[in-house]
Amino acid sequence: MFNTRKQQNDVSVRSVLMVLFLLPIFAKSFTPSHPWLFERPCFSINRVPSVLCLLNQEGVPASTKKAVNTRRQGPKQLQQKIRDCNTTQAVMDLCQKHATNMRPFHVSYCWNQISQFLRDYNEVKRIRDDPQMLKPLLNLTVKECAGMDPRSLATITHRMAKMAVKTRIITNKSRMWMLLEKRAIQISNFGTIDISNMLWAFAKVRRKSPAVFNHFANLAIANMKDFNSQGIANTVWSYA
Repeated sequence: MFNTRKQQNDVSVRSVLMVLFLLPIFAKSFTPSHPWLFERPCFSINRVPSVLCLLNQEGVPASTKKAVNTRRQGPKQLQQKIRDCNTTQAVMDLCQKHATNMRPFHVSYCWNQISQFLRDYNEVKRIRDDPQMLKPLLNLTVKECAGMDPRSLATITHRMAKMAVKTRIITNKSRMWMLLEKRAIQISNFGTIDISNMLWAFAKVRRKSPAVFNHFANLAIANMKDFNSQGIANTVWSYA
């Protein structure tokens, strides 16, 4: 009697495992009248089948859909979207669409991405012909400036200077530079690369703020032993 029950249990277990094994194969080869039935795998060795997988998307509460969309637009996903942009306009569209989710490091990524497009003359010409296209990113920079960390601030300042040199549309009279200077003075833990990049940027757009240059002079002297040759060259050039 005991052996008979054990054999029956073994048969039942094998049957269940066979169904779990064959169902994904069946799902791939069968196109149902309702594609949503197999929109995502419901069965796996480590996952218990869930009736929720078989729900029509129209039956999912709006709050659930909103929560899913919010998770998809997390910091890393948004960062990847910025990397995937291949034109300045694409970056600006992204800034407008996800303005509420942008953080200081996202803003620095946007400036960094645009600076790579400056190698293309056509992109430079588009910006020169329509300077207002940068407005979404400039607005975000103003909004997030007060919370920028040293690396984000240095990246944005350096890339803005490159943009100013290439396009001549972000002048040294811009209110943006005043905000960047104000934030720079508040930070004292810049790395050597950030110090040299900040000084190069302010010198390149001919900003002559004694408070800023005195601040970075003290930081450069305190960290002189950590500078590489390029950093020293940029720093000396900035004060020349």
